[in-house]
Amino acid sequence: MSNNTPESSKSEILRIVVIYSVFGGLWIYLSDTFLGLFISNPQIITRISMYKGLLFILLTASLLYVLIARYIQRINIYIAELKQAEKKLQASEEMFKSMVETIPLAIYLTEGIEQTSKYINPTMVKMFGYTKEDIPSVKQWWPLAYPDEVYRREILAEWDRRVKLAIETQTPIEPMETVVNCKDGSKKNISWGFITLGDINYAFGLDLTERKKAELELQEKQSDYRNLIATTSDGFWHVDSAGNVLDVNDAYLRQSGYSREELLKMNLCDLEGQESQAETAGHIRRIIMTGSELFESTHRRKDGSTWHVEVSTTYNPFSGGHFIAFLRNITDRKEHEKEQLKIEKLESLGVLAGGIAHDFNNILTGIMGNISFAQKFIDISHKSYKPLAEAEKASVRASELAHQLLTFARGGEPIKKLVSIQHLVNETASLVLSGSNIKGIVDIPDSIHAIKADEGQMSQVFSNIIINAAQAMPGGGKLSVSAHNVTLAPDNALSLSPGTYIRLTFTDQGCGIPENDLKKIFDPYFTTKPAGNGLGLASVHSIIYRHGGHIGAISVIGSGTTFTIHLPSIGETYSRHQAESAAESIGEHIGGYILVMDDEKLIRDMSTEMLDYLGYKVTTCEDGNRAITLYKTAIESGTPFSAVIMDLTIPGGMGGKETAQQILAIDPKACLIVSSGYSNDPVLSDYNSYGFTGAVSKPYSLNELGKQLSLILSKR
Repeated sequence: MSNNTPESSKSEILRIVVIYSVFGGLWIYLSDTFLGLFISNPQIITRISMYKGLLFILLTASLLYVLIARYIQRINIYIAELKQAEKKLQASEEMFKSMVETIPLAIYLTEGIEQTSKYINPTMVKMFGYTKEDIPSVKQWWPLAYPDEVYRREILAEWDRRVKLAIETQTPIEPMETVVNCKDGSKKNISWGFITLGDINYAFGLDLTERKKAELELQEKQSDYRNLIATTSDGFWHVDSAGNVLDVNDAYLRQSGYSREELLKMNLCDLEGQESQAETAGHIRRIIMTGSELFESTHRRKDGSTWHVEVSTTYNPFSGGHFIAFLRNITDRKEHEKEQLKIEKLESLGVLAGGIAHDFNNILTGIMGNISFAQKFIDISHKSYKPLAEAEKASVRASELAHQLLTFARGGEPIKKLVSIQHLVNETASLVLSGSNIKGIVDIPDSIHAIKADEGQMSQVFSNIIINAAQAMPGGGKLSVSAHNVTLAPDNALSLSPGTYIRLTFTDQGCGIPENDLKKIFDPYFTTKPAGNGLGLASVHSIIYRHGGHIGAISVIGSGTTFTIHLPSIGETYSRHQAESAAESIGEHIGGYILVMDDEKLIRDMSTEMLDYLGYKVTTCEDGNRAITLYKTAIESGTPFSAVIMDLTIPGGMGGKETAQQILAIDPKACLIVSSGYSNDPVLSDYNSYGFTGAVSKPYSLNELGKQLSLILSKR
């Protein structure tokens, strides 16, 4: 902008006047002088003077015109520039006003010593609810904003101190935080600033309420996180990018056995029980690249033992990089997975074993039956009698082996009834240890709860464990058996359903079991005995599992082994009730017609020979459909069958259970005897529920078959 101010305008006018005066004076003086030098005639001088005056007027008018026009031009430029400046000032004021009214700061302008309110921006009104009418001066502000007198005096004293200092030094006041009471009763945390320009005071308030709230929430969360880390049962690590331990929680101290001071001097490589140092370093680099990882590992305790952990870790690249990790002890889970794998292995083998045992029993039926039948035709003094007797004994031992196979096979489900553990253990221990150099100490009080179990299978369990204990003490020793009632909580270490259980322990003083062998003692066909078949403890494990229980073993070389069994109990003691039963007499074979249904020709032929020898007339068939047809025909011909002996399982055909239902539909009084190579099949133990009159397990001898037939037919 040009300098056409009022002061410059006065100078311009003065300059015009000076120029005009100088020009006029010089004109008058010089023109008269020149005329006097060249003209002496007064008349001519008078006439020339007249023209000279006119010329003077013309010249001075032109000069004034130029000077005044120039001045007016400058005035117009000044006015235009002034208007432009006014527009800019107005725009600047509008922008400032908009900024003041929209800025997220409370702005409060006061004037003079009395600090009269001059301006309150909308943000302050919205922030606190007070208008200019509510606070005509700062004097009214204090009791409204700080109604608590004690707090107000503290704030006022500090505020006055800072305001006076600011006024005296003409510097901004130091920010000051206060809690302001709003018009609606709410409270807000405000940071105040103050500046003074002349007699105008500017106060600026920044709302810190949300930030303070966020800071408080952050502090609470940090406190919660610290408490969580301190109280969680999982271990916690804070590790730098090189694997050095920066912090751990108490849970990891307990799990590892190290002190905090020891761990803070260690690296991950010192704690890793599975990876090499190079592998651990590579693992760290991989997590840095991916940002996080969930993985399983093995850590080494201070005492040298190892434990399984599940690690959930996250990498934070800031502040030089560091890891946050939670470590869960999964040793129990790993043991459970091993147990589950063992169970699945047993179940898979059970399917195979069941089929093998069934076929094996069918073959043994032919062998045992024919041997026992052959013995009927020779005298006891005959030289063939003893070999036949030994062959029969071998067949019996083979059938016991098949029975053990069936114990953990799919068809060997237990037939449960109420059982007294005290009676069963005492009876089994007395029988197995009779005549041995082992002293059995059974400590099972009367308060021990009863269980529901298959008495035969449970007797086999105890027998196998006691036999193993006796074999571990060839020089003699003690076998201690004890029992306690226990209650298992949910999520117990044994992975059993919660409830009441009995805990049985069998402790011997034998040679102990090596650690590597201890892991495999329940595996099928694993044995350390030259004459063993590896099915004893596998059967024990399968039986306990099928009873909803758990078996485990601990052993110390040179000190002995302890087997611990958990079995579900009924929660009450066993009360034994004796019931009188009439003695069952076995009558003579009264003859009659017998139908034999079996898919094995060997068994059909042998049964025909044996039953014919006992005085029965025999008809045979290979499946259920044929049996039903023969049964109908016999009734229609007037020679009904006295009994039907039927195989429970017919591959590819109708088995005994389905056949029995259809025959009973024809003749509700039919005498049906079930036979099966699955000696542990539930139908054999509970045959009445399936419509059968009796049952005979394969393999069977002539005497066993004859006895069962005679007993059943004598009652009809």
